Amino acid sequence: MQNRKAAYDPHYLFLFLSLSFVVCASVGAEDLDYWQIVLTYDSEELTLMEASEMGPMRKKVRTPGLLGAPGVIECRAEWIDESGDLLATTEAQIPVGRRVAETSSDHSTEFMPQAGVIVIRIPGPAHGTTPRSIRLVPTQVKKFGGIVREDHKAFRELGSQDLLIENLKRVGQTSKVEGPISATKVRDTGDDGNRFVLVFVGDGYTAGNLSSGDYDTDISNLLNSFETNNSWSVFFDGTNFYRVDVESNEEGADEERGPGEPSPPPVDTYFNTSFWTQGLERLLDSDTVGEMRAIMAADDLVGVGVWDQIVMVVNSDKYGGSGGDVVVTSVNPGAATAIMIHELGHSFVGLADEYTSPYPGYPPEDPEPNVDCDTFLPMIKWHV
Repeated sequence: MQNRKAAYDPHYLFLFLSLSFVVCASVGAEDLDYWQIVLTYDSEELTLMEASEMGPMRKKVRTPGLLGAPGVIECRAEWIDESGDLLATTEAQIPVGRRVAETSSDHSTEFMPQAGVIVIRIPGPAHGTTPRSIRLVPTQVKKFGGIVREDHKAFRELGSQDLLIENLKRVGQTSKVEGPISATKVRDTGDDGNRFVLVFVGDGYTAGNLSSGDYDTDISNLLNSFETNNSWSVFFDGTNFYRVDVESNEEGADEERGPGEPSPPPVDTYFNTSFWTQGLERLLDSDTVGEMRAIMAADDLVGVGVWDQIVMVVNSDKYGGSGGDVVVTSVNPGAATAIMIHELGHSFVGLADEYTSPYPGYPPEDPEPNVDCDTFLPMIKWHV
């Protein structure tokens, strides 16, 4: 396997982010009807939880976490009406797998959870039509290191079943999210329909943490890191930020312990985050219920299809996090901002980890924009 050559050129990254924004601002979806599809999966089945029409936006419609997903299942989406007739056929890309927060001695690790939530945004039937089900027929599977596991019956049987639309949401329709919850737009640079929209949600913050300003301070610190980070500073004026306030019954997260220590009692938090997910200490992640709650909160309080990325901020000083359609990070004083910025580099712009040595589970190609296997200067992709 070839080494993956790092391209840590700040000017290149600035250019890439700037171009990403230009695409968002200029490639419109006014002439297409887009839908957001929320799926849950376990080792046995894939379930369609919600199909929602999206309102018109000037920015490019994005499937959250698609660019940085360890695996992608490309599908043909067949939309079927009540009579069993085909309404429309479109294309869909399903991101699968999540990433683990890296350490100085251990590169990022990709893994496929046994259960989880997937959000996809795809063209669908025109406004006014009523689909009853969707059939997702795989056309290609792009997988790194076997990330699409063979023991996931749910993905093996794609195409052999119709996913029923039990919960159909129309544009402007909302559903009440459980729990004491509210949202504040903490940075407004313009119309959400023409901006990258990031939503912070907090887990393990009690009523006391919220009233004392602890949560607000943590979010402000993370928000400030975008403006001072070289990779995001030029993109900062094209990004809107929301803070969703959620009250948990207890502080922290499950399994806040070191290696060999006994497990403490479970912590009662709104999004059910836990360390030691998949047996890895630094893997801080939410479960299916928690991730579904985060997506519902962003949909209801910010807008279906309006938000581009959710960042779940966990009230714990212990190092940990994960990446995907929902980025998770603790508030570890030395690492919270680094985890968040790093994972957003994967999920939002599809950047690769910049390692100079081979690492397992990856093909020799270099599809990401910031790495190249070539060492001959005229052949390197960012050579001008």
